Amino acid sequence: MQSDVAMTALVTGASSGIGLEFCRQLAAMGINLLMVSNQMQELASARDALAAKYPNQRFWAHFKDLAHPDAADEINYLYNRILKKIKKKPTKKYPTIIYV
Repeated sequence: MQSDVAMTALVTGASSGIGLEFCRQLAAMGINLLMVSNQMQELASARDALAAKYPNQRFWAHFKDLAHPDAADEINYLYNRILKKIKKKPTKKYPTIIYV
């Protein structure tokens, strides 16, 4: 799924289980990741492993408990800042992919 501009996905539960496997599959397709989890050490390890395997991609790790009332707003704000920083906005061509 390589393109001239890589997609960026937001994945929750990214530090283990299905969420981590989803990150691995997306990374293998060339997709940059904002990885969110409430397990700080596991999240950092997962991010570092993916970054080592795919050095030409971007991986951001964000520690957040999604049960917190402001979690969705905070993650949305962070995701949009990342997209702005890399000068892309979610569109049909470069969609937001969310796993919950």
